[in-house]
Amino acid sequence: MRLPTSPTLITSPQRARRVVIVSNRVTRPGCTAHAGGLTVAIGDSLTAEPTTWFGWSGRISRSAAEREPECEVCDQLQILTTDLTAHEHAGFYAGFSNQCLWPLLHHRPDLMQCDNEAFATYVRVNQRYASTLMARLHPDDLLWVHDYHLMPLARALRAAGACQRLGFFLHVPFPPSEVIARLPWHRQLFSALLEYDAVAFQTSSDTDNFRHYAQAVLGAQLVDGCDLQCAQRLVRCRTLPAGIDVDDLARLARAADTNGDTAGLREFFGRDPLIAGIDRLDYSKGLLERFRAFEHFLANRQAREHRAVYVQVAAPSREPQAHYANLRLGLEHAEEAITRRFAEADWVPLHCIKGVLSRGTLAALYRVARVGFVTPMRDGMNLVAKEYIAAQDPDDPGVLILSEFAGAAETLREAIIVNPLDVEVTANAIQQALLMPLAERQRRHAALCRRIRGQDAHRWRRDFLALLRNQPAAHVPGDGHRILRQPMASRVRKRQRAGGELT
Repeated sequence: MRLPTSPTLITSPQRARRVVIVSNRVTRPGCTAHAGGLTVAIGDSLTAEPTTWFGWSGRISRSAAEREPECEVCDQLQILTTDLTAHEHAGFYAGFSNQCLWPLLHHRPDLMQCDNEAFATYVRVNQRYASTLMARLHPDDLLWVHDYHLMPLARALRAAGACQRLGFFLHVPFPPSEVIARLPWHRQLFSALLEYDAVAFQTSSDTDNFRHYAQAVLGAQLVDGCDLQCAQRLVRCRTLPAGIDVDDLARLARAADTNGDTAGLREFFGRDPLIAGIDRLDYSKGLLERFRAFEHFLANRQAREHRAVYVQVAAPSREPQAHYANLRLGLEHAEEAITRRFAEADWVPLHCIKGVLSRGTLAALYRVARVGFVTPMRDGMNLVAKEYIAAQDPDDPGVLILSEFAGAAETLREAIIVNPLDVEVTANAIQQALLMPLAERQRRHAALCRRIRGQDAHRWRRDFLALLRNQPAAHVPGDGHRILRQPMASRVRKRQRAGGELT
């Protein structure tokens, strides 16, 4: 359905204050495919509060003329999407976002591919998104912008005259200043975060890294030990870890028991205890290191006497890029070697599923797994760890093995915490988890449940929006009061008639 000609999306005279979420990708209501952590967190946090969610449709249009935004309405939620052209996709998404920013922010600057044209396209797409939004915003909207694809969006909106409160959440890590400095455009890019009224991060170390960078490199001043003052803007800076809808995941897991999905998985994989890993196919997830640890575990004589089956779901991710193609090939070779070395007539120890499973199937897999294997080399949070905990049967729960480099490890201390580079320690953790007595499993699980409930997706949304609402409105030099009274759409049309840039 094409957007109506009216520039506003909610026209009721009694319209409640609206939250406008902006992210690279949007998940439509009812979508059951396993999504990344960002869309899971946002989707789980949605409430009855009037919300518009804007982002890329996932489609590639043939020309700029075909990028007209589309709108879908589901109760109080409005989904607003726009296409990318092939050039925009190559520069903004595949190029700068994923070949440059992704490795940088995951502490792998050695894998960065820096390209001036890709960076310019990244900035232009953010400017176009700002133009699309400006024509549709209300003066009292709260904008909640998500992740590294959209860091310059606030600067583009401010340049176009936006006075709304703007907040930004980074789902991935924010590394130390010496890593950030490897990016040629780091000052130009990361100074744009200081155009937001509030910025928040997954862990305290990420928050500290940003504060240190903003002071040491961008000249910001620390206020009250946590916020940042830059020019005439006070930027609230906080740690607000993302969560999941715990009750919804637990309901799906219980339903899997009722409808026979868990019984079907046990029948398919055999009665040996299951170890489950669920990840995107990405070098940051530590999959090859995980396979090596499992092989080391199998080589132990005691482990052979207590057979287990490891099921790894590896959803496809950016496979045209060489790093991902090489990773897929490496996993196939490792799976083949482990199978050839250890498999028996009635036992195949490793199954690697390179595909996307529905949320219900994942809940069933979590439910039957005696061990949740979550060992990334670096992760902003890793919501799989929280989903695994939520899906467990509290009377007979499994055990979470968690990398110390996942953001979740900052709070989920009752998991077995490992360094994924230490193959022997990780292999021993598998043994410990499989042999752990019921009473200890129950104690650890109860504590972990309390933690994920205390930081669930709804709490995450409430805390971030409260931080944003309590921030004073943006300072606009000169005629700021006139801008606030002038409707957004008329200002955009006036600029367009004058041929002005909407950056």
